[in-house]
Amino acid sequence: MLTEASSRLPPAAGRDGQSARVNDRLRGRTIGDTVFLAGEVDVANAAQFGQLVRQQFDRGLNRLDLTGMHLLSSAGVAVLYELAADRSGPGLELLVAEGSVVARVVEVCGLGAVATVRPVPPPPVNRQPTAGS
Repeated sequence: MLTEASSRLPPAAGRDGQSARVNDRLRGRTIGDTVFLAGEVDVANAAQFGQLVRQQFDRGLNRLDLTGMHLLSSAGVAVLYELAADRSGPGLELLVAEGSVVARVVEVCGLGAVATVRPVPPPPVNRQPTAGS
């Protein structure tokens, strides 16, 4: 199930601004030269994730915004390594939320060796006021 990060996702992929729902746990949207992703990638949907991203790369896009992701398993990392290796022209660029689990996975797995990794401030959390605040 998608977290509140999915509600911040600009409506996924296809032509500019079109949404694509890979499954109940991953969706994306392309705006300009960036593919925004929200949800999670694991072994169950890594192939679909790869297809979605490869379609965008075939259109010349190379920037993935992973700030809406809350899980990137080793299967997802393998897809990103494959995409980076296959990419001719501008390299793969990954935007990750500073301090997030996904940023840590990207760091530990060494994706910075094959892609440009850009930490960005995490999106604000929408918190409901509590009694007394």
